[in-house]
Amino acid sequence: RELHSLVALISPDSFGDWTAFNEAYVMPIKASRRKDATSSVVSKGEKRAGEISKILSTFFLQRKKEDVLKHVLKTKNESVIFVELSQLQKDVYQRILRLPEFKMLKEADEPCMCGVNQAIFDHMIKIQDE
Repeated sequence: RELHSLVALISPDSFGDWTAFNEAYVMPIKASRRKDATSSVVSKGEKRAGEISKILSTFFLQRKKEDVLKHVLKTKNESVIFVELSQLQKDVYQRILRLPEFKMLKEADEPCMCGVNQAIFDHMIKIQDE
Protein backbone atom coordinates (compact mmCIF):
# COMPACT_ATOMS: atom_id res chain seq x y z
CA ARG A 1 0.00 0.00 0.00
CA GLU A 2 2.82 2.37 0.81
CA LEU A 3 4.31 2.19 -2.68
CA HIS A 4 0.89 2.71 -4.25
CA SER A 5 0.22 5.71 -2.00
CA LEU A 6 3.57 7.33 -2.79
CA VAL A 7 3.18 6.92 -6.54
CA ALA A 8 -0.45 8.12 -6.36
CA LEU A 9 0.81 11.41 -4.91
CA ILE A 10 3.20 11.93 -7.80
CA SER A 11 1.24 10.41 -10.65
CA PRO A 12 -2.27 9.24 -9.74
CA ASP A 13 -2.87 7.53 -13.09
CA SER A 14 0.26 5.34 -13.07
CA PHE A 15 -1.15 2.44 -11.04
CA GLY A 16 -4.87 3.20 -10.92
CA ASP A 17 -6.77 2.70 -7.68
CA TRP A 18 -5.60 0.37 -4.91
CA THR A 19 -7.90 -2.48 -5.90
CA ALA A 20 -6.68 -2.52 -9.49
CA PHE A 21 -3.03 -2.23 -8.39
CA ASN A 22 -3.47 -5.02 -5.84
CA GLU A 23 -4.99 -7.40 -8.39
CA ALA A 24 -2.67 -6.50 -11.26
CA TYR A 25 0.63 -6.35 -9.35
CA VAL A 26 0.61 -7.19 -5.65
CA MET A 27 -1.21 -10.51 -5.74
CA PRO A 28 0.65 -11.95 -8.77
CA ILE A 29 4.01 -10.93 -7.27
CA LYS A 30 3.13 -12.46 -3.89
CA ALA A 31 1.85 -15.63 -5.57
CA SER A 32 5.09 -15.91 -7.56
CA ARG A 33 7.15 -15.87 -4.37
CA ARG A 34 5.40 -18.83 -2.80
CA LYS A 35 7.52 -21.95 -2.54
CA ASP A 36 4.93 -23.98 -4.47
CA ALA A 37 4.49 -21.46 -7.31
CA THR A 38 4.46 -22.90 -10.81
CA SER A 39 6.84 -21.61 -13.45
CA SER A 40 4.02 -19.71 -15.18
CA VAL A 41 3.07 -18.01 -11.89
CA VAL A 42 6.72 -17.10 -11.24
CA SER A 43 7.02 -15.75 -14.78
CA LYS A 44 3.89 -13.63 -14.36
CA GLY A 45 5.14 -12.26 -11.03
CA GLU A 46 8.51 -11.37 -12.51
CA LYS A 47 6.81 -9.68 -15.45
CA ARG A 48 4.65 -7.60 -13.11
CA ALA A 49 7.68 -6.67 -10.96
CA GLY A 50 9.49 -5.55 -14.12
CA GLU A 51 6.51 -3.41 -15.11
CA ILE A 52 6.56 -1.73 -11.70
CA SER A 53 10.30 -1.09 -11.97
CA LYS A 54 9.84 0.47 -15.38
CA ILE A 55 7.11 2.78 -14.08
CA LEU A 56 9.13 3.69 -10.99
CA SER A 57 12.26 4.49 -12.98
CA THR A 58 10.48 7.57 -14.32
CA PHE A 59 9.93 8.89 -10.75
CA PHE A 60 12.77 7.77 -8.54
CA LEU A 61 16.45 8.54 -8.70
CA GLN A 62 18.42 5.63 -7.32
CA ARG A 63 21.88 6.28 -5.93
CA LYS A 64 23.85 3.35 -4.63
CA LYS A 65 26.63 3.75 -2.11
CA GLU A 66 28.88 1.71 -4.41
CA ASP A 67 28.53 4.41 -7.05
CA VAL A 68 28.68 7.46 -4.79
CA LEU A 69 31.37 6.29 -2.36
CA LYS A 70 33.38 3.90 -4.51
CA HIS A 71 36.61 5.80 -3.86
CA VAL A 72 36.08 5.47 -0.06
CA LEU A 73 34.67 1.96 0.33
CA LYS A 74 36.97 -1.01 0.70
CA THR A 75 36.13 -4.24 -1.07
CA LYS A 76 33.99 -6.51 1.01
CA ASN A 77 35.37 -9.93 1.83
CA GLU A 78 32.73 -12.42 2.84
CA SER A 79 33.28 -15.94 4.15
CA VAL A 80 30.66 -18.57 4.87
CA ILE A 81 31.67 -21.01 7.57
CA PHE A 82 29.52 -23.98 8.52
CA VAL A 83 29.76 -25.05 12.15
CA GLU A 84 28.00 -27.70 14.19
CA LEU A 85 25.36 -26.46 16.62
CA SER A 86 26.12 -26.92 20.30
CA GLN A 87 23.85 -29.27 22.25
CA LEU A 88 22.15 -26.28 23.89
CA GLN A 89 21.48 -24.71 20.48
CA LYS A 90 20.07 -28.00 19.19
CA ASP A 91 17.79 -28.30 22.23
CA VAL A 92 16.53 -24.71 21.83
CA TYR A 93 15.97 -25.25 18.12
CA GLN A 94 13.96 -28.45 18.72
CA ARG A 95 11.90 -26.69 21.38
CA ILE A 96 11.07 -23.85 18.98
CA LEU A 97 9.96 -26.36 16.34
CA ARG A 98 7.47 -27.83 18.84
CA LEU A 99 5.90 -24.48 19.79
CA PRO A 100 2.28 -23.97 18.68
CA GLU A 101 3.22 -20.51 17.38
CA PHE A 102 5.83 -22.07 15.08
CA LYS A 103 3.26 -24.54 13.78
CA MET A 104 0.91 -21.63 13.03
CA LEU A 105 3.64 -19.81 11.10
CA LYS A 106 4.63 -22.95 9.24
CA GLU A 107 1.04 -23.58 8.16
CA ALA A 108 0.15 -19.92 7.53
CA ASP A 109 0.06 -20.44 3.76
CA GLU A 110 -2.43 -23.29 3.98
CA PRO A 111 -6.20 -22.93 4.27
CA CYS A 112 -7.48 -23.62 7.76
CA MET A 113 -10.17 -26.21 8.45
CA CYS A 114 -12.58 -23.57 9.74
CA GLY A 115 -12.73 -21.97 6.29
CA VAL A 116 -11.99 -18.43 7.49
CA ASN A 117 -9.25 -17.83 4.92
CA GLN A 118 -10.70 -20.02 2.16
CA ALA A 119 -11.78 -17.03 0.04
CA ILE A 120 -8.22 -15.71 0.01
CA PHE A 121 -6.84 -19.06 -1.14
CA ASP A 122 -9.54 -19.42 -3.79
CA HIS A 123 -8.56 -16.00 -5.16
CA MET A 124 -4.84 -16.85 -5.09
CA ILE A 125 -5.50 -20.10 -6.99
CA LYS A 126 -7.51 -18.13 -9.54
CA ILE A 127 -4.59 -15.75 -10.07
CA GLN A 128 -2.13 -18.64 -10.36
CA ASP A 129 -4.26 -20.23 -13.08
CA GLU A 130 -4.36 -17.04 -15.17
